[in-house]
Amino acid sequence: MSRENQELSDSNLAMTGNSPAVRDDAVVRGWSFYRDLSVLTSGLCLLFGSVGLSEGEARADVAPQVYRTYDVVREGSSIGTITVNEARRGDVLEITTTTDIRVKIAFVEVYRYDQDATETWRAGKLVTFRSRTNDNGTHHTVAIVAREGGMRTDVDGRAEDVTAALVPATLWRRPTVGPMSMLDPNEGKRLNVTASEVGTETKGETVISRVRLHGDLPRDLWFAGDTLVRMQMKGSDGSLVVTQLRR
Repeated sequence: MSRENQELSDSNLAMTGNSPAVRDDAVVRGWSFYRDLSVLTSGLCLLFGSVGLSEGEARADVAPQVYRTYDVVREGSSIGTITVNEARRGDVLEITTTTDIRVKIAFVEVYRYDQDATETWRAGKLVTFRSRTNDNGTHHTVAIVAREGGMRTDVDGRAEDVTAALVPATLWRRPTVGPMSMLDPNEGKRLNVTASEVGTETKGETVISRVRLHGDLPRDLWFAGDTLVRMQMKGSDGSLVVTQLRR
């Protein structure tokens, strides 16, 4: 792999938790996005089937689906979008995420990054996570499945049992303050991260809280309640990469 392509691949971790459109060297080198996000599991249907609710109870417990779109911008230039779909039934929550990044030079696409991911939570605990990624022609699959006494990870067909409470570094859920173990949803690397509260601000009637991540995934996150509204990080060249909830 050339140095230029390696820098492009490394930069994907900009949004991990961990974005481009025109490429001169600065654009390609710097954009640093977090691929942190997403998969291909229809496990919710299986999960819902196992809950054992009556038809009437099921209808009462189904909440409307929530769709959100985020724009990924580097130094004022749009480089892609991330869409998030949340579906809740009772204490089960499924989050499906699609990431679409494109880098072009003179209208010619020179780099692409696609990821689909699904994570399923029950009663606030991770049940499964699965992602499939196309990083400019390099493909990866990552999975986490909760098991008694720990979790099983599968990265590109290599399975491993772990005792640590891993969570995917998708960052759509507000992290708890303190140290945590995360899994990069792109390549399945273990990440050691610590979250701290920075402060709050009020916009209209909405209170926005700011959380800062340290360690293997440095970036700032803004939440309205438990909803991510903004993510900000510095690219390897010092450029500012922002992921912003579309209004």
